Amino acid sequence: MIRLSDYLRRPAVYSVSSVCAVILVAGCAGSPAPTRTPPEANWMDLIDEATVSGVESSGPIKLAGGVYEGPPYVAGGASRPRTVLIRRTMRRGDLDGGAGDEVAVLLSSSSGGSGEFIHLAVFANDEGAARNIGTAAVGDRVDLIRMNLADRNIVLDVVEAGPTDAMCCPTLLTTKEYRLELGRLEHVSNEPMGKLSLSILEGPEWSLVEIDGQRLPEGVKPATFKVADG
Repeated sequence: MIRLSDYLRRPAVYSVSSVCAVILVAGCAGSPAPTRTPPEANWMDLIDEATVSGVESSGPIKLAGGVYEGPPYVAGGASRPRTVLIRRTMRRGDLDGGAGDEVAVLLSSSSGGSGEFIHLAVFANDEGAARNIGTAAVGDRVDLIRMNLADRNIVLDVVEAGPTDAMCCPTLLTTKEYRLELGRLEHVSNEPMGKLSLSILEGPEWSLVEIDGQRLPEGVKPATFKVADG
């Protein structure tokens, strides 16, 4: 399977792979403490090592270098839970209405089979550590077209399996919205937008980003293609 993405042609509300949250710094006595945004590179490191709840039913998982690998389901077996941070999906903005920004990012989880479960996770800065403040399931074998933040909502434009689609071959275009409410990340709307077709792909130049779930190696020039006139 070849997966393609049009991130390069669709500007996001917030820059790709930018993350932020609030650090409280002591101010003068009697004055409110100012907020500081950690450097973007530091935030990438924090998210890479974060603990995430709501992905595995067994409890929180701890990322190491943006990856979690659990023990085999059967002793000596090859199948095991694995979760990978999708770094290119990081978005930064005010998601809780409070001081400072939060970070939204997608994670991909699998168990060795054909399924790929996508989760949306939100993080805040907690004294120099990335604290997971909400996680929500997006779906099985869902492909992302766009991810933006708007009015404190996280908006995902995705391709997912429709009622008559095989799970391997999703064709339903859907806009999903999520929002932090009372300390929980809630799925607030799900709007079908039509079927995937050549007309949807026409116009931009598409770039290859993955082959069989594997990212292209660093430094490799991606293959591209364009669709025009059907």
